[in-house]
Amino acid sequence: MWIDCANLIKSLNGIHASENEMKSPGIGRIARALQESDIVTKIILNENECGTIGADALIAMAGWVPNLKKIELNSNYFLEDVVDRLTPNSIR
Repeated sequence: MWIDCANLIKSLNGIHASENEMKSPGIGRIARALQESDIVTKIILNENECGTIGADALIAMAGWVPNLKKIELNSNYFLEDVVDRLTPNSIR
C-alpha cells in the first residue's frame, strides 16, 4: 500500500501530519517520497517521535527539495545536535 501513496506524497506542495507517532521508519518513508518533489514547500511533523534517525532522513531529503521553506519537528525526541543540522545554512 505504501508504494501507491509515494506518488501522491511527492505531488503535494506540503504535508501536515502531526501527532501520528510515525517514529523513525514512517518519517524515513515520507522523506524518501518527498526527496523527488520539486513542489513541496513545508513539512509539519510535530509530535511523531521521529528521533534522531528520522530527523537525519529529513535533513538528507531537504537538500534535494529546492522549494522547501519550512520544516516543523516540535516534540520529536531527537538529540540537540540535530537542531544545529536543521538550520538553513547546514542543509543547503
